Amino acid sequence: RAGAEVRLLKLNRRLSSIALVLTLRTVFSDLKPDMVHIQYLAPGLLPIIAARLAGIRRVVAAVHQPATPYGAIPKLFLRIAARLCARFVCVSLAVARSWFGAGAPSGPRIFHTPGEICGLGPAVGRRLIIHNAVDIDAIDRVLASTDRDQLRRELGLMGRPVVGTVARLSPEKGVDTLLTAFASARKTVPDTVLLIVGDGRERTALTRSAGDLGLDTCVVWTGSQPWFHMCRYS
Repeated sequence: RAGAEVRLLKLNRRLSSIALVLTLRTVFSDLKPDMVHIQYLAPGLLPIIAARLAGIRRVVAAVHQPATPYGAIPKLFLRIAARLCARFVCVSLAVARSWFGAGAPSGPRIFHTPGEICGLGPAVGRRLIIHNAVDIDAIDRVLASTDRDQLRRELGLMGRPVVGTVARLSPEKGVDTLLTAFASARKTVPDTVLLIVGDGRERTALTRSAGDLGLDTCVVWTGSQPWFHMCRYS
């Protein structure tokens, strides 16, 4: 509806790296875009190489997650990718430091035009930090329309201290560590309840871990929630 052309490539996931690069190079050469934006991680480096082989200079990539779960090879690939981009964006200083170490950008920059971010304006450094945006006004509207007491009653939280997290249930979010810490905290504050908002591939393992820790009756799992519902729990 916005006038953007969407092209679904319908590539086989078993496609080799070389075949993927060659296919994407053909697509980029056909489209001849002024700029290519790539979301890292996998297969981040490959489309960057394809874009550069197609003669595109303005390649912008962004990485949203820290390097903690990854080894030396992904770090090497990401650093190579950053060198091939006009701009390489990290969403926080912690993410930047985890991937680049001492070579991380020192902090966020102020941009005066969109072109500066996209490599169209004055040189401002290849590696950038641009924090994820938060629509504070939208969150305030959701909170203002939420009956907090009713929500607590629905979740069985009335009159109980609550520890909570809103997260994708995957290893890098550390919910397993939260469960262990919560089990320890309940020894001091036994009526505390843990509210976990979110879902993911670790749900089964985390549920089993909660049972092993004796937390079956004091952990509330809401599952995946729409954005505006998720804000109600803040």
